Amino acid sequence: MENPKNPQSVKEAVEACVRQLGKLNLLSELPEAKNENPCPPSRSKYLTQQYIGAASQPREVRLRRLLAYGDEVPIYLPGNREMRLINQENSAVILECVKEADEQVVENDTRKPPSGRKKKDKEQWDSEWDEWDRKIKEEYPLLQILEEYLDPENGWELRFCAIYVLAVCVRTPCKKNLKNGFYRLAEKYVESEEDLFFFIKVATAFFGEETDKKGKKRVRRGYGRGMRRLVKRWYQRQEPEELLKRVLHVKSHYGWKHSDLIRMAHVTGEIDKEDNAAGQLTPLTVVITFLINGYNKAMALCQDKSEFGPILRVLEQHNHNGYKRESAPEVIRKLQLKVEQVRTECRQDSMTWLAMLAHMSPSEVVHRIRSLWKVESAGNSNLLLMVAANRLRAADDGIQVNPCAVAIARTNFLMASYSKKKQHATHLELGKIDSMIVKALDELLTKSIEKIGPKIKRRVVAAIHFGEAGKERCAHTHSMSAEYAAALILLSLSHQFTDFELLLFGSRNRMIPVEFPETGSINRVLELFREKNDDDRKKINPKMGAPMLWANTLFDVNRQVDAFVVITPSLKYWSGDIKGSAPLTALNAYHRTQAETGMQEQKRAKFVLCALTPMVINCAQPPRSLHAMDFTGFDVNTVFVLKKYICGAFDDMNVLPKAEC
Repeated sequence: MENPKNPQSVKEAVEACVRQLGKLNLLSELPEAKNENPCPPSRSKYLTQQYIGAASQPREVRLRRLLAYGDEVPIYLPGNREMRLINQENSAVILECVKEADEQVVENDTRKPPSGRKKKDKEQWDSEWDEWDRKIKEEYPLLQILEEYLDPENGWELRFCAIYVLAVCVRTPCKKNLKNGFYRLAEKYVESEEDLFFFIKVATAFFGEETDKKGKKRVRRGYGRGMRRLVKRWYQRQEPEELLKRVLHVKSHYGWKHSDLIRMAHVTGEIDKEDNAAGQLTPLTVVITFLINGYNKAMALCQDKSEFGPILRVLEQHNHNGYKRESAPEVIRKLQLKVEQVRTECRQDSMTWLAMLAHMSPSEVVHRIRSLWKVESAGNSNLLLMVAANRLRAADDGIQVNPCAVAIARTNFLMASYSKKKQHATHLELGKIDSMIVKALDELLTKSIEKIGPKIKRRVVAAIHFGEAGKERCAHTHSMSAEYAAALILLSLSHQFTDFELLLFGSRNRMIPVEFPETGSINRVLELFREKNDDDRKKINPKMGAPMLWANTLFDVNRQVDAFVVITPSLKYWSGDIKGSAPLTALNAYHRTQAETGMQEQKRAKFVLCALTPMVINCAQPPRSLHAMDFTGFDVNTVFVLKKYICGAFDDMNVLPKAEC
């Protein structure tokens, strides 16, 4: 957390990234014009080549995209973002933002954090830190943006993207107060075990060099005082009994173990020192002792101490039963363990899953449907799926379940069951059990769609064209057809926004309005598709800019469109230039009409292309427009990111100061 002596270290790191990209011939298409952000987007070969113009888009827009869904460019790709972020060698926009904040002229940059903890009570100490946090955030707006995406109350589904950004900021050289601000956010919002290990994994990676006091360059990685303090305080905030349950049954996360963190951060010595000063032994000390020195020394510490009863029960259950598969259900019931707290080798038995299902929420059951089916298919018992179906039906009306997760679980289960039927045609009861679990998922899906809210005041115009590919499988979610995914997207948009309209593409670029049913049933929307998608409509090749031209012709100053959403399986059923020029030209024409009414540029209509079957498209074409975004494939977060984009969550809100040209 020391202030680096060489203020040019960030610049050198950024220039090194640019040189490396130049060696890979990824900078040949960079525009020669003056650029607010001369660095390329994050290191991804496809994204850098196809969306190279994103580097000239506002820095705040790129940062918000990275915080929200893990990429600086205007495309949402489904898949494993954690590994994609971990393997990303640089994040140019983060380095740019930290560099810009580091170069800010702050009036009270010499302000020191609160000190003198021993002379103050907890209330006074917390009050001083809260006041310091408030002033630092006012001076460094970057901290405000990070907190917006890190705070769980704001409901961002992909919080690990924001944790990734925060970890890179922590390892980037900057002013002492700014670095303290990053660590304060980490202490407050790195909450779960997964958050901590992912943060450590990213924060200890290579993100540049700095010059030490002797003038030698050294790699910035490993543990410093700030990181040790962060790890120590994380352990101090944990409930000892719950922490012990997790460490007993989970070996590691992202290549790190609890014992690794404790040793490298020197947690043991600091906690022991505090406990000795207070003249008492705490449950946390017992847990730390168990992690470092094992069962016998931990039991010796708390021998004949009745206040450690809960800790002793957890340790004894683990030791006496030896955690065998036969005793796993009993241990799970007594300790109420969650799935992630149970060892992998014990998850192969149906009795173990029955014990875990007893206290699973509907969302957890949906998430574990695939594992349940695998365990069930290994035996002939129908009990497990019956219990799972009852848990799904018992969903509380006040609990919101992600409709996309339910729909994907349903289609995955149907595909797996169909494969099993072909292999085991003699299993007579399979169809009955399948229908039971599928019916429960259908009911939960309808209920979760109907509970989407609150309504947002926006006008959204959606247009669909399947061609002859409506039955093709979505990219990433191969069990789901393009029609099914489109129906789910349309239902979610109709329940989320106050003014929703559905259009079909007709011949000669005509748009045909269709009355969208007020329902939460996805089957009703699929019936609508079958009614309207006749053979003649399958054969047409419309132009993608037709919805904007239609809205411009029927322009209503009191009902201006906020977003155009075009949904299609792929781009092979379209005519004209579909790689940006035709739809963006039509969008710009609609923007000019909106400008005549005095509407600000930032609030003008957006264009979204959802291509469900390919993994590679390029229609948004930055830097031509900040009002276009591509979506490919389908996963559990597609609809969430789409809604956030329509609502302007990735716009330039002018929180960060603009770079001087």
